[in-house]
Amino acid sequence: EAAQRIVDSAVQLSGGREPPAGGALEFEAVVGRRGGKSETIARLAAFEAIHGGHHLALAPGQLGIIPVISPLREQSQEIMGYARGLAALPQIAPMVDGDPTRDEIRFKTNVAVRVMTADAVNVSGPTAVCAVRDEFAKIPGAESLMSEKVIDAALRPSLAPQVGAPPRR
Repeated sequence: EAAQRIVDSAVQLSGGREPPAGGALEFEAVVGRRGGKSETIARLAAFEAIHGGHHLALAPGQLGIIPVISPLREQSQEIMGYARGLAALPQIAPMVDGDPTRDEIRFKTNVAVRVMTADAVNVSGPTAVCAVRDEFAKIPGAESLMSEKVIDAALRPSLAPQVGAPPRR
């Protein structure tokens, strides 16, 4: 009954469109100042790291990354502050592997939430199981050598799931 109320609410809010079967792999949100974006992103990243099932497709010793990508490293710190706060909660702390740092929180699922700057070389290396592109509208456009299109093109291959892996978002 509760699940049906959520679906009915989503249909009403979307102007009558049904939610996609299996959920969405991507979404973009235009959110104003003080709209709760950073806290929501931190909650989604922590949930995906803990409950996303990505550890099932990682090789022994491999670390899956949920990069929080912003034009400037400092812009990601708001999200990481919320994520560190979540990691300290009694319900989540047992799932954290070691002490969170300024730029990374590792979970016992071999998935880490990590700050990364919007640089094509930086985002193309690690195995990304999910990605957060924060403040992406502030990244220079096509006229720049490091445009949002270049960064996105470098990120997408690292998001390609292995056979049998959960979807990467």
